Amino acid sequence: MKIISLLQQKVNQIISDADGAPPVHHNWFDEVFFREEEDFYVRKYNFAESISSLQQKVDAIVSGGNFTESGRITEFGKRYKLTLDKKPYAQHVDKYFSLGGKLGKIVGWLNEHGHDEEAKAVAVCGGKTQAVDLRCHAEHRFAKQIFCGRQYCPRCGEEDSVIHQQRYSRSWDRLMWAPAFGRVVLTVPEELRDDFKSADMLGKLHRFGWECVKEVWGRDVILEDGEIEKGMAVDGSMTTVHLFGDEDEKGDRFDKFHPHVNVTFPLYSEKLMVSVERLKVLRDKWYGMLEELTGKKISLTEDGRERKNAWYGYRNTDAQKAHWLKYALRATVGAERFLQLGDDMKEFVVTSLVGFHNVRWYGKLSNRTFPKYKKDYLENTSFYQEFLTKKQEKPVRDFKYCPICHGRLKVHKHKGKIEILENIHKTWYELSPGFWCDEVTFRILVRKGLVGADGKFTGSSP
Repeated sequence: MKIISLLQQKVNQIISDADGAPPVHHNWFDEVFFREEEDFYVRKYNFAESISSLQQKVDAIVSGGNFTESGRITEFGKRYKLTLDKKPYAQHVDKYFSLGGKLGKIVGWLNEHGHDEEAKAVAVCGGKTQAVDLRCHAEHRFAKQIFCGRQYCPRCGEEDSVIHQQRYSRSWDRLMWAPAFGRVVLTVPEELRDDFKSADMLGKLHRFGWECVKEVWGRDVILEDGEIEKGMAVDGSMTTVHLFGDEDEKGDRFDKFHPHVNVTFPLYSEKLMVSVERLKVLRDKWYGMLEELTGKKISLTEDGRERKNAWYGYRNTDAQKAHWLKYALRATVGAERFLQLGDDMKEFVVTSLVGFHNVRWYGKLSNRTFPKYKKDYLENTSFYQEFLTKKQEKPVRDFKYCPICHGRLKVHKHKGKIEILENIHKTWYELSPGFWCDEVTFRILVRKGLVGADGKFTGSSP
């Protein structure tokens, strides 16, 4: 009856306009549509609309205020700008505005040397106008900002950038359950480094690093006193390749090509240390694999001293493991270093790293085998159950599932094309860096207690 009444009003208006009467403007469509949308979600999720205090709290958070016991709504935070004719929305603060000079120099160099697509990607990276539309099966709407992911980008190449946080969050789920980490760093000797200035050779560094650690850790080693150090099985690993090292005592490593592979693997036993003899076996095995790959001979000494291009350490506390993961997953180029490189090295970085996957998983931690490994083994262990408890307290950095219904978020397509949203900073709500939702979804999150008074997501990852 309500719909028939509205239609009748519209018909009467059209007849009245046709008779020459002054037009009457009704704003009935938007209001009814919004109310019907609200009613749909109220019925779907059984919200208690009769609880007026809950509704006031929701309205306070959505409109940018705090709910007090007296029922008054007060302004909170300087992020929100209140206006008289519009609902307040989050005022976006771009923390990269001070890097405009570096960004301009990098984009200018890319354009000058014919890398137009790369220049465009870096220039619009993380901008305020574009995001990918994500939806679950229940049509809860989210948006993810578009970032280029280039290591030399002033936004993506910065430590603790959105890309760095997302990369860390994914690896956290795959590795942090382990009681301890083993970490091996295998360096390419200086005389062979020019051979690794290609995506193909860098990819082989990943695979060779994993195979080297797996074989050496799995074999028995004879110690100097004649005793035998038993080997231990390595189920899987995460590998990352760093192209540059940190500045050493010589002060010449900051812009010097220094490829090395980081191999991180879980340890279960209480024995974390390994013998010097095993480290020598590790170095000799690594040298042998590099010689076979490049066809060149490697000297075992440098400046009269024995070379040590293989290093091992372990991390067994949550803080130590988290620090190592962030270090291993960081971008080793960065905008500042990129600007100091010569043109030849810049060309190598720009061309070789396009589409290059610098985080790879092997063994039982690989994308193909980890789900089965987790189900058949990990979920039956006490240390993994302890990890799941800690996971509930971890802030979500990378949303793969809807925080409301836990359905998988998928890219929305319109007529076969990916839907690109614009101006999300004015009409959507930011839950986490680079991740947004529309107003209807935001209200549901508030009602479920998944959004705090500051407007940020407080729930855990599903």
